[in-house]
Amino acid sequence: MFLHRNVSGAALLLAAALGGCSAGEDLVATGAVSLGRVESQHGRVTWVEARRRGGGTDVTGGLVRGEGSTHRVNGHVDVALLDAEGRLVRSVQTPEMHVRPSRPGHGLRQSRFAARLPVAAADGSRLRVTYHPGPPCGDGGP
Repeated sequence: MFLHRNVSGAALLLAAALGGCSAGEDLVATGAVSLGRVESQHGRVTWVEARRRGGGTDVTGGLVRGEGSTHRVNGHVDVALLDAEGRLVRSVQTPEMHVRPSRPGHGLRQSRFAARLPVAAADGSRLRVTYHPGPPCGDGGP
């Protein structure tokens, strides 16, 4: 009986510790952070994940070329974090990257991107992700 109570107490403590948003949890998938993708004729963001880590937010995702795009496409991704009222909190840009062409008979090929926001995304905030052709410009904002 004594062992059963200790095990049950440990299980309750573990459940309480694991409740809520853990550091490795995808904020987009859980709905803690909403996502806005800005479409481009040159490339399209296909998926995005965001995870709080070390006081910041790691954002990763995938890109495919735009419809009918057959030439070499290099570009970058702008990632902006907006608060619940739509005000810009912070934005960053990825380095220039090559968006991989599709291969006949193999469908779309994805390229991956990664960015780190130096602030933790609050619940209820919004990520706006935009692909642009060419190298990044500017410093990414506030």
